[in-house]
Amino acid sequence: MSRAGARTWLLRLALVAGGLLLGLLAAEGAARLWRPPAGGDLLNTATPFGVPQGLYQRHERLQLAPAPGFTGQVLSAGQRVEVQINSLGTRGPEPDPSLRSWLAVGDSFTIALQVHQEQTFTHLLGESLGVQLLNGGVDGYSTWQAAERYRLLDERHDVDGVVLVFFLGNDVTDNQRIADQRKQPGREPPPPPAPPQPGALRLALIRHSVLYTYGQIALRRIALASSDEAERSRLAGELEIFAASGQPSLRAMLAETAPALAQLRDEASRRGDRLLVALAPPLFAVDPSRAEPTLALVGLQDADVHAPRRELLRLLTNLQLPACDLTPALEAVEATGERSYLLLDGHWSPAGHQAVAAALAGCLSTLPEPHRAPAPAAPLDGA
Repeated sequence: MSRAGARTWLLRLALVAGGLLLGLLAAEGAARLWRPPAGGDLLNTATPFGVPQGLYQRHERLQLAPAPGFTGQVLSAGQRVEVQINSLGTRGPEPDPSLRSWLAVGDSFTIALQVHQEQTFTHLLGESLGVQLLNGGVDGYSTWQAAERYRLLDERHDVDGVVLVFFLGNDVTDNQRIADQRKQPGREPPPPPAPPQPGALRLALIRHSVLYTYGQIALRRIALASSDEAERSRLAGELEIFAASGQPSLRAMLAETAPALAQLRDEASRRGDRLLVALAPPLFAVDPSRAEPTLALVGLQDADVHAPRRELLRLLTNLQLPACDLTPALEAVEATGERSYLLLDGHWSPAGHQAVAAALAGCLSTLPEPHRAPAPAAPLDGA
């Protein structure tokens, strides 16, 4: 082939490669504007890859807890979130002992690693109330663990009140899991899993490409329908309480949640702290059009997405615990056309955090003064 012919072929290859690159860039841009199909937030397995090594450490009583003094970045498709854990072990700057303090406890909705510190509901609510609101959330925590974390943190930094964020999506099943562990006192709970470590190429795609994440969600959907029985069973256990057929299971699991809530109530009363329980719904309960398709992923039907909320509100009334239902505030965000949850993640967006902070401020303004319990609560075993 002549030199001129070679140059012609190289030019053609460059044009083809450039066209493919432009096509991929256009597809990536479109993917960032498109909302994933129902259940996509549950099937996104890329989220744990962005959690940095060293954020969590083994804890004797809590199984795991944030490592005091940790700083790092949580990475996901298209964004980097700086995370700071102070010397107390809560997310955010060092607490000021001279300021009036409150504490928020709960799971991933509380620690909120998906958004920047100044966007979290804890930061926004603390500013609106004029208090120091410490973020004591931990990924995957049950109510049992949240109650014990409150006790341990309050012993080190006395707070005036505590907000428990109860995620209706899986806290009921998490409480059942911890209750089962508590019934086997001689058995050590399993250690927390280490963050997965994918190869460099896959990690780069996870961190930078929404389109790649959509592809992974599609593959997970296929596997869930055909071969991954273990994951299908796990998801069915979480989702059945949102189906009419799962109401007996919901009531049985709430019977294991009641002692955890009572433990937290009594501990707060003994310490003279005010207490509020905030009910956090999953995305498909705020956008009911996603409910049936989400349940269908594991063969469930006849969605009753507000059943866990109704039953938990009834339980909280029986336990004489003040409640703050966050569902209406999040629904109001969705009604404006803005997203209250993140595109590829089942956690709140910055707009969702703003709505939650405003709702909690309203609930806290009517919160009664605490009544001291006559006797101290027993320590939590195995939580």
